[in-house]
Amino acid sequence: MAKFNETFYHGVDQYSDGEVEEEILRLVRQGMGLDDILQEELSYPILYHLSKVRENIFLWYPFAPEARILEVGAGCGAVTGILCEKAKEVVAVELSKRRATINFERNRQRANLEIVVGNLNEIPLREQFDYIILNGVFEYAGSFTEGEQPYEEFLKQIARRLKPEGTILIAIENRLGAKYFAGAPEDHTDRYFLGLDRYDGVKSVRTFSKTELEDLCARTGLICNRFYYPYPDYKFPYEIFTDESVNTPLYGRPMFQFSEGKLALFYEAGLCQTLAKEGVADKFANSFLVEVKQKHSRGEREIQYVKLSCDRNPGFRIYTAIWEEAGKRYVGKYPVGPKAAEHLLRMNQRDRAPGRWSYLGGRQENGAIIYDYLEEATLDDLVSVLMTRREGERIEALIADFYQVFLADSRLREDYGQDPRFIEVFGEASCAGAKKCVENLDIDLIFDNIFCLGKTYAVIDAEWVFPFAIPVEYVMWRVLNELFYKHPGLSQIVDHRQLEEKYGIRKEDAAVFKRWEIHFAYQYVGSYSLQKYEREPLRLELEKIARYYSRARSLVSKFYINTGNGYNENETVTVQVPLTDGRFRIRVQLPTEAELLNLRWDPGAYPCRCRVERAESLGKELVCVPDGCEAEWRVQESEETVADEPKQAMDLFLTPDPRYEISKRKGRLGKLSEVTLEGEICYLSWEELMRELDKAQQRKQEQIAAEVARALEARGSLKTRVVRKVSGK
Repeated sequence: MAKFNETFYHGVDQYSDGEVEEEILRLVRQGMGLDDILQEELSYPILYHLSKVRENIFLWYPFAPEARILEVGAGCGAVTGILCEKAKEVVAVELSKRRATINFERNRQRANLEIVVGNLNEIPLREQFDYIILNGVFEYAGSFTEGEQPYEEFLKQIARRLKPEGTILIAIENRLGAKYFAGAPEDHTDRYFLGLDRYDGVKSVRTFSKTELEDLCARTGLICNRFYYPYPDYKFPYEIFTDESVNTPLYGRPMFQFSEGKLALFYEAGLCQTLAKEGVADKFANSFLVEVKQKHSRGEREIQYVKLSCDRNPGFRIYTAIWEEAGKRYVGKYPVGPKAAEHLLRMNQRDRAPGRWSYLGGRQENGAIIYDYLEEATLDDLVSVLMTRREGERIEALIADFYQVFLADSRLREDYGQDPRFIEVFGEASCAGAKKCVENLDIDLIFDNIFCLGKTYAVIDAEWVFPFAIPVEYVMWRVLNELFYKHPGLSQIVDHRQLEEKYGIRKEDAAVFKRWEIHFAYQYVGSYSLQKYEREPLRLELEKIARYYSRARSLVSKFYINTGNGYNENETVTVQVPLTDGRFRIRVQLPTEAELLNLRWDPGAYPCRCRVERAESLGKELVCVPDGCEAEWRVQESEETVADEPKQAMDLFLTPDPRYEISKRKGRLGKLSEVTLEGEICYLSWEELMRELDKAQQRKQEQIAAEVARALEARGSLKTRVVRKVSGK
């Protein structure tokens, strides 16, 4: 059983997410997880503290099995459990007793764990450690470490508890992370662009760029031995990149956003892909996992890339690692749990198909499957090359050869969808008519998984081979979808729909295939189970915002002149004048000597409140009547308002087409050479517009209700008069 040490606790929790931690404690004591909580009731702190995906940051790391680990700032134990599985002994230190209690309840069965409540700087730990973990902790050193240089001082204190050959592992955000440019608020303060602005005015918390971390460590006599780049960040990582892999096409796939407040200023994944192509993705990675040592060292196995497929149902949880050893590269598939070990074993027992293709075989090693790394090009690599040359016919020939080799040996079946095994994997949706089917078919024959070995092909990642009939049209649909999704420019060279028709994929079939795909991925495999907790970012169009705020400085309006041809764009005058505190004065020359039938003024194409206080032509008064005005909007009287001179109401326009009809007090307009307007205008923000639209809808409903009431009242009065007449009363 785990040990719980309160000796160094002073009775005050210095850091907390609030009362939600009581809810988390209740959940873990009852043995409940995320799946036991209604989606609409799940807050971000619960997701953050309890998600198993948090363990991905250390799940793959090659800890020495006999190691002693010190976890500083262990929190609610998001990664403590995986550390206990990896090491001989774990000491988890936490300032907050409540958080430490949550950690203990989650890991009380682990005999190799001691949880210590208190400030690490005040805890006299007798022995040194092989690894010290700072997972989301180092950025707060300024708030709990004294001195002029708290981050350097904290690192020095940490290093004193480290064995000479030991490693400090720091998981932290990059203050220059791409997500902050794209609109994510700074993680610890919820302020936009704060890290990019070098934490101006904030001293209690901060993160660092890659260069800043290297310089900081150097000043304390330590070195950044190796950088890893968790993607999309260290909190919920699905991939781990290194300097060998971060600037490659692997980097930058679209991922989920779980916290509130994210703006979508532009397409973040696209930026990441561009940064990788430019060779600078490491400088703008969202997060770092840094190995800090006292001197540089290399391991026997240098990890180069990790893909974590652990957000699945238990039977399919695995991760894939690529590493270099003695100058040669390897690929390893590792199970996460005993059920997944069976899945891996099946993967390595696929029948080797005779002829032009075969599954790549591997060797078993401590429950993992190890493969030689193939240096040859994949079919996807060949497509990329042919795209740069715009050789569409050769791409189509490549696809045709793939079809002939892998999918041509099929036979028509109508009963495939009745097999219970098929329904378990793909659901009950069915296509009309017979389909060309193959048994023991690998449905994941995407071009990334197929290597070209001369005139033969080698297939990797044979996870999804099923011993029942599956339509080849479905597999081909998956192949084409993956190709055109990964290569958006391919549609300019090859017609996607024509290819589908060529291989017998009808539109109605594609709709069914999509349902199969959803059932397979989310029900059968359970992939990306956290996706349901994703938060939609607030999408802002900066051009519209800029135009909105530019209206506060100037008024661009238009006069429409009707000389007998109606209002039209050929007879208009556009005027731009400055605004001072929302006030305007317009004097416009009208370029016509003809008689004016009508004159209209449009004060900008945006919902607004407007008041025309003076309208005249050469000293003669004009009348401005609002057209399309929703209602009068009264300005609240201030102390300066003269009681017997109430301020004129503003006209409220809730459409992007506010306008005024201009006329004389008496008679027709006739010939007007100039017009002068003075008044005030205020454009509505999005929030104001929404509020006013709600009010307008309420007014309309009240108006309808009043009209109905009057109609009923009139009907009742008529009925009374009829009764009296008939009865002679």
